[in-house]
Amino acid sequence: MNKKSSFKAGEKDNITILGRDHVNEFFNYPKNILSRQNAKMDMDCSSIIVGEMAIKSRYDKYIGFLIFSQEMDFFISKEHKQYLRCVHPALKMYSMDIEYGQLQTTELKKFLHAVMFENAVYRVFGKGLSKSPKFLSYLKSLMLIPTNGSKQNIKQIQKLKNEVYEDMVNIVYNEFYRRAKYRPPKRRADMIQLILNNFKSFDIKNKKLIFGVLLMIFIRMVKTNTKYLEYVIIDIAMRRHVYVELAKEQKKLVLEHGNNIDLSVIKKMDILDSVIKESIRLASPSCFSVKRVEKRIFLSNGTEVGPNGYIGFDLNSYNKKPNIFGNNPYDFDHTRHLKSGWKLSRIAPDNLMWGLGMSMCPIHEYATASYKMFLATLIRGYRISSTEKKHPGYNLLERTCEFSVDFLPHNIAF
Repeated sequence: MNKKSSFKAGEKDNITILGRDHVNEFFNYPKNILSRQNAKMDMDCSSIIVGEMAIKSRYDKYIGFLIFSQEMDFFISKEHKQYLRCVHPALKMYSMDIEYGQLQTTELKKFLHAVMFENAVYRVFGKGLSKSPKFLSYLKSLMLIPTNGSKQNIKQIQKLKNEVYEDMVNIVYNEFYRRAKYRPPKRRADMIQLILNNFKSFDIKNKKLIFGVLLMIFIRMVKTNTKYLEYVIIDIAMRRHVYVELAKEQKKLVLEHGNNIDLSVIKKMDILDSVIKESIRLASPSCFSVKRVEKRIFLSNGTEVGPNGYIGFDLNSYNKKPNIFGNNPYDFDHTRHLKSGWKLSRIAPDNLMWGLGMSMCPIHEYATASYKMFLATLIRGYRISSTEKKHPGYNLLERTCEFSVDFLPHNIAF
């Protein structure tokens, strides 16, 4: 059943939301009829600074393929070392020490944003630029501006672009030039080096295009990872039995493989995989993957949508279908996906969070491994719990309520 969303993108008309029975219709129309890229240009004001060329280039998908095919294990191994270094300082910054070293935070989102920001800087732009105060200040200024296309936000980001855009492009390209001198090139776990290693496949002289693609990936990594990991941690903290099972799984892996985590170890984290997938399933949005209608179409129920209208998909409703998720689709069941055997990284009828077809997330394999790496590092380092009596609810809107989570440092091996 179709319905009108109350969400508006700036001055755009309301979005037509396709119900859960229209999944094939929504995902199978070609991009010359339903365009995800054009919708992003209209609705996400960060696209103003990223640029239309970057959004439409599809270089982000190719970078995702290169990570998966060439450097996945190297990227993930480097992330483990980085999380070991930065998680505790960030947690201390946004927590208070209540007793016996136990940390309690009501600013979980800020803690996650700080960690994801640092990791994304390293993975996208590299260690060198992570030490540039000017470049970091530009990125932080950009991340402070909401991405919805209100007139005020558009003015803010246009002002920021006028002030810093050229400088940001030049800083990034100075890093490209600096690295190009190395023969043979140094091995680095970041996307600048990945592009240099495969420079024949990129229009590397087009500075604004390459920078725009990197910036677009950076924004996605910070915002999406922060958003989803917050819900996963709340679900773990609210359910002691879930944390106990996750801790047992990590302890077993530590005894078998030691403290280091690589891709082969991550693939054995079946319970963690199922917990993440279940949490994200319940937190899925009711207006997902909005697309712009490029040509007049008639939907299967007879509804006509004209050019320059917008269509979204009700993923939240779809993720409650009993014929896919069983008789308890509204409940959190951390073993649900262990029973089905379908992993978080697999795009399947029970997992559309990564999109489908041409609109599929270009780095979903890497994102899956990264989620598991961060959470495994957290579980190995802390007992996670909460004294809250009520779950804050599954929605992807900005919450104003405070929710406390406790982290007690421990050694998982004992």
